Amino acid sequence: PARHRVRGQARRLMRVRRFQKWQSTRPLGAVSLISLLFMAQLVACLAIIWLLPVFPTQDVPAHLYSAHVLIDLAREAIWDIDSLYADYYRVAWRFVPNWLGTSLLVMFGFLLPLPVVEKLLISVALIVFCTGFACLLWRGREDAPVVLLAVPAFGWGFWLHMGFYNYSLGLALLPWGWLFMAQLLE
Repeated sequence: PARHRVRGQARRLMRVRRFQKWQSTRPLGAVSLISLLFMAQLVACLAIIWLLPVFPTQDVPAHLYSAHVLIDLAREAIWDIDSLYADYYRVAWRFVPNWLGTSLLVMFGFLLPLPVVEKLLISVALIVFCTGFACLLWRGREDAPVVLLAVPAFGWGFWLHMGFYNYSLGLALLPWGWLFMAQLLE
């Protein structure tokens, strides 16, 4: 058994050396196939978001309606424009966990149509998630690991299709937090 263990370790070492030799023959700045496939997957995910008129999630109508009502109430408060909703709604200025996504929709909803703002929010969350995990997986390596190809599939998950924008933004920042903590501990 010890003899077989030594042979196995020698084979692994030979494979590593062959891979390192192959790595050294690659031209500087060459993009690996894995990173190209990763970028193609990310572009495909973003294309699906932007090709649809409204991205279909369970909570889209509720988020867009809430943002529309808040924009209408803000227009009345700022520019004294009569609001259809002022008689029925009042803004409750207390901490509510879902206000991050809604406040981003409202802020950018003054400039762009709400379905476009929603697509921007989803796109940013997906890009930040995928690039964060790519940086986390690439950390300390010269080439992209194969597991990098699974990252867009995890970014394109249940939370996105349910419309959990606040959760998706928090999840997108998770790998960046890990990277930040790893840098602090080094």
